[in-house]
Amino acid sequence: MESEFGLVHLGSVARVRSGYAFRSEDMGNVGRPIIKIKNVVPPTVDLLDCDHVPESVIERIPDIDRYALNWGDILIAMTGATVGKVGRVPRTSERFYLNQRVGKVYLTAPDRADYKYLYYVLSQDRPAQQMLGTAQGSAQPNISGSEIERLEIPLPSLDRQRAIAHVLGTLDDKIELNHCLAQTLESIARALFKSWFIDFDPVHAKAENRSSGLSPALDALFPAGFDDTELGRIPAGWRPGTLGDVTMQRSHRVGNRDAVVLSAVATGQLVRSDEYFTKRVYSAEIDNYLVVEQWDVAYNPSRINIGSVGMLEEAVVGAVSPVYVVFRPEPAYRSLLRFLLQLGSTRRLIKTLASGSVRQSLSYRDLASIPLVIPPPAIARAFAEVWSGFAVAIRAQTDEIASVSAAREELLPRLVSGELAVRAGSSGGLET
Repeated sequence: MESEFGLVHLGSVARVRSGYAFRSEDMGNVGRPIIKIKNVVPPTVDLLDCDHVPESVIERIPDIDRYALNWGDILIAMTGATVGKVGRVPRTSERFYLNQRVGKVYLTAPDRADYKYLYYVLSQDRPAQQMLGTAQGSAQPNISGSEIERLEIPLPSLDRQRAIAHVLGTLDDKIELNHCLAQTLESIARALFKSWFIDFDPVHAKAENRSSGLSPALDALFPAGFDDTELGRIPAGWRPGTLGDVTMQRSHRVGNRDAVVLSAVATGQLVRSDEYFTKRVYSAEIDNYLVVEQWDVAYNPSRINIGSVGMLEEAVVGAVSPVYVVFRPEPAYRSLLRFLLQLGSTRRLIKTLASGSVRQSLSYRDLASIPLVIPPPAIARAFAEVWSGFAVAIRAQTDEIASVSAAREELLPRLVSGELAVRAGSSGGLET
């Protein structure tokens, strides 16, 4: 078995090429979606939080189709703290294009290598660490396609590669299904938030003597008319205000408390730094870091313009860099604020508010000035209760993803090293 798993250079069976150098001034919210480094979120590629380039720009780029992405494409982050991270493009009917400094793996020897197998080999921790160690650059790590191609990978027979890919692919199919279910539930909750707090659908329905479609208890919470205010026509009894009216800044230090170091990333989440980045991006001593507790929101003032802001929904004690801003919503408005910060309109307003000649930044004072139509606490709590039911279902999917992912991570290195055998030429069952 060991003799079959000889090492070869990746470049002997594949090539790695970077995407197109789209200009930052061309990127916005309209047009074709672009996959950037921030979208490589192992083991997948995030297709939701994308910058866009107008069709008119796309049409002027020669040979643009070479940068188009397809389901299953292997992408590698080539710059920054996540260099070496590998993701695979999920199923989608939309046309996406690849930005510079994200590498795409092209199979050049289909008679020797299976593309899915290459994904599993490259997605291991060891290749990622090798790429990070190879990365060059004084300001931030960088790695070229040719350097990635010099990675040594195990390459058994083509039949055995396919058998390995089948076993791991079955687990990935289960993970992707659970992701889809979780995303569907999240999308339904976002639509409900928009209906209640942006479009005021229940109020319009009652004002027009139509059914709101809500239960009698929920329907009774909403007024049947509107008031004219400085924020326009808003539901009667609701009040015009700002985000600062329902939040409070916090500046407690970690001190000697045990805390998980968190980072706000462009997907609009607070993630555990040790799990997200390939190298440590925080100080060895975190005594001076700011405490983030459950339901707190944190952001880096110099990166919020790209969407790096998130709420901590886990029941853990977190810690963020002292340069961060931390604030806490009033209990009744936690869920409302969670979805408000994810709105495209909110993100665009944040970009407008961010200021600075060298690097854009946004103070809590400026963030707190964002206009907000504030519903009565009873309606905000009712939404929180509905969202809680969705959140429980999403957590069930997430827990199953974690369980299946753990099994995958246990099997992956053992399979690609030959330690655990599979029946080559079959459906990929494990040999015992």
